[in-house]
Amino acid sequence: MTPSLVVLLAVISAHPVAPAAHRLAPRQESVAPRVWTNDELPWLQANVPISTFRAVAGLPTVAAVPNGPYVKELDPDWYRAQITARQDTIAAATAKIRSLQLARESGAGASGTIPLEAGMTIDADETVKNLRTQIELMNVEISNFEDLARQNSIAPGAIR
Repeated sequence: MTPSLVVLLAVISAHPVAPAAHRLAPRQESVAPRVWTNDELPWLQANVPISTFRAVAGLPTVAAVPNGPYVKELDPDWYRAQITARQDTIAAATAKIRSLQLARESGAGASGTIPLEAGMTIDADETVKNLRTQIELMNVEISNFEDLARQNSIAPGAIR
């Protein structure tokens, strides 16, 4: 036998071989969870590369894609848009009622002439009545949207 082979066999035989199961299993160290305090936040910001304390620069934010098809009844933005449209209609009708009441009080339009810049109204009383009916209908629709949102578990603050 050559001297190098003898040395190799001596080295191998001097070290005991670990059982096969112990060699295949990775070493697991027990790590107790650490509770960080507010006083340690500056150290964490400076030394921990992954943190919820600061935004990662350079990474674009990607909006989460919802699972499944779009359901408008579950979207607070849809409710907000519908309610806002009806509130705008109410505001326009209220302004028109106010202008008709001011015209009656001031006597404008009583001269027998028809102003071309304003919308033509045959009977101001019927117009005011129709506008008030429209306001009531819009309030009912807003109430219905709020009820539907409540049934779909949408918080009241999310639709306002």
